[in-house]
Amino acid sequence: MTPKERSLIKDLEMCDFREIHAMHKARVEARKSMSKEEKQALKEANQKIVDEYGYCLLDHHKERIGNFKIEPPGLFRGRGEHPKQGMLKKRIQPEDVIINCG
Repeated sequence: MTPKERSLIKDLEMCDFREIHAMHKARVEARKSMSKEEKQALKEANQKIVDEYGYCLLDHHKERIGNFKIEPPGLFRGRGEHPKQGMLKKRIQPEDVIINCG
């Protein structure tokens, strides 16, 4: 929240999150109700991305890259009692990426 919003919003119990909750439930239901063919098409599209960007050539051997995708911006959820839990993840720009190939 911005400082102005912090001064206005004192108690989150007074905020109405029903629309956000309904949108989230609709997305979950849409994902659950997908047909087998739609799920297979998504799986194949993801596999194409992994085939193209998920491997590198290291000393003439094909190696799997552990983490080549970037998470979208949003709230950081974390696991357990993470100190950054609830903080905002910013959008990553191309100039923020460093490729370590040394």
